[in-house]
Amino acid sequence: MVSSKNKYASQFVNMILGKVHMCKHYSELKNYPISITKECMRYQNHVASAIKPTIFETPFIGKNAVRVQIEHALKEREQLSEEIHKLEKMQS
Repeated sequence: MVSSKNKYASQFVNMILGKVHMCKHYSELKNYPISITKECMRYQNHVASAIKPTIFETPFIGKNAVRVQIEHALKEREQLSEEIHKLEKMQS
């Protein structure tokens, strides 16, 4: 669920997500034309499917989005540094 203190942001979110219903359990999905669960199971056009985790693992909106993006970037940087170190050892 999305909320905002900015009235323009709220109006934009309502325009984009206004038809989407949030369901507590996947068994409720078919009760609405467009619906989604917290676990990212969605129902649209008479098809239920899971959203790939790679799509939602990095949040782009929300109060913690920037913090999570920074954490992901730092982990990726650490992994790349280790890989560079291994390659430099192999080269020597």
